[in-house]
Amino acid sequence: MKALPIGIQDFGTLRSGDYLYVDKTEVYYDVFLEGKYFFLSRPRRFGKSIMLSTLKYLYQGKKELFKGLWIEDKWNWEKTYPVIHVDLSKIDTRNSTLQNGLLNQMREHAKQFGIALREDSAAACFQQLISELGNGENKCIVLVDEYDKPITDYIAEDEILKKHIKELKSFYGILKGADQYLHKVVITGVSKYGKVSIFSDLNNLNDISMNAESAKICGYTQEELDLLFEDRFIFGAQKFKISIHELTASVKSWYNGYSFDDDLSAKLYNPFSILNFFDKYQFKNYWFETGTPTFLMELISQEKIDPARLEYLKATDIVFKSADIQHIDALSLLYQTGYLTIKDISGHYERRRYVLGFPNHEVRSSFMIYLLSQYSGESPTLVSSDVIIKIQDALWNRTWPEFFEVLNHVFSTVPYQIFNSNEAYYHSLVHVTLTLTGNLVLSELMSNNGRIDTVLETDDLVVIFEFKIDSSADLALAQIHEKKYAERYSKKDKELVLIGVNFDSAKRNITDYKVEI
Repeated sequence: MKALPIGIQDFGTLRSGDYLYVDKTEVYYDVFLEGKYFFLSRPRRFGKSIMLSTLKYLYQGKKELFKGLWIEDKWNWEKTYPVIHVDLSKIDTRNSTLQNGLLNQMREHAKQFGIALREDSAAACFQQLISELGNGENKCIVLVDEYDKPITDYIAEDEILKKHIKELKSFYGILKGADQYLHKVVITGVSKYGKVSIFSDLNNLNDISMNAESAKICGYTQEELDLLFEDRFIFGAQKFKISIHELTASVKSWYNGYSFDDDLSAKLYNPFSILNFFDKYQFKNYWFETGTPTFLMELISQEKIDPARLEYLKATDIVFKSADIQHIDALSLLYQTGYLTIKDISGHYERRRYVLGFPNHEVRSSFMIYLLSQYSGESPTLVSSDVIIKIQDALWNRTWPEFFEVLNHVFSTVPYQIFNSNEAYYHSLVHVTLTLTGNLVLSELMSNNGRIDTVLETDDLVVIFEFKIDSSADLALAQIHEKKYAERYSKKDKELVLIGVNFDSAKRNITDYKVEI
């Protein structure tokens, strides 16, 4: 088995080291052959950096690195281009400044090409490099990785944010007047900040983020996984003592499900999670652990977004538009950063409607851990090690007193000053907590006779919950029967449990529940 390229973002290192490589060169060829200015938005750790690195070596004519790949006999290796590769993920703005980081990268390029820089600002040096390198027969290639990192990292720090926006606008603005020296410009990032006017002068920048042609440009497809990871699936099945089919289904449930195009032409795996899984053979939340969305969690809490909505969120295409840095929209950022993805598309071609949801188990469970941490004030580690284990055990053993003890523990951790006495807030906490069991949880589920508060479904169990506040569990249970909520699950070969629950707003916990089996 070839070594897995975990943490390797340089195509030259990957190929010369004989690491496993998922060949995307045909997609790159189709997407970038025609046109000049491109922008691609994808979540972090999704393959944007290796894509740009591959393009760099391709335009430099490094034919030996592409031996055996699709593009080997399709490319004109005699024609090479000077490449300026700007990587903002490598700039440490906590211990230095954005200006110094950009300037250092310009100086590195100048040294590489033997150019003596005359200016002392990053923008001016960028302009000089482009004009001198692109002044010959072969124009310049400009690749920009993680263009938005200096914005996203300081989205809650207004003073630094404004400074970075000003500096980036000046830096990227150089591209507008350099058209005659440029052959291709490819810019990647996570979020699309349209209203900050960073690219206001680049009105010909082609956003390919949702094009069907670029759907598979980053991330792994099921076909790629089945072909290139076959030996690892065989090894994993033997290790877990299950069939390859069972292992494939589990891997798919945990890590597959990302979709970025208007045709739903591909369901993708996050490369970072897949590589780490096949390295360690442990089902863990690898991608989520690389970055905690603290700001997003605070934003969701501030905007009072019901977590249950995130399982099946109906939206128009406005959610995919550029974000306004002055009025951050949580749902748009959740999509752009990869916490939500496109699950379904319907409607007339002029009035398309989208359904967004969590892409997979990894994102859903991790997101709920951090959201519950935000609600309760407890650390994510404590939530995952204490709450999850206890509620899973109680559900597995059908020990309902322990089950509701866990729920009351969650309520007790919520600081008094932020505790909301309305029923929806209780529902949100319950939904988040139940989701951590790893089972299907649906809230506000429409039936023929009304709306079911919450349904939890496992392989062998369906639990229907009805919640009341400052009332009684008997009334809640009576509503389940009156509205015939259980009818839609009566034909399933599963144990059916009906539970009426009453919250006491004064005591801030569950004071009464009735279980009917």
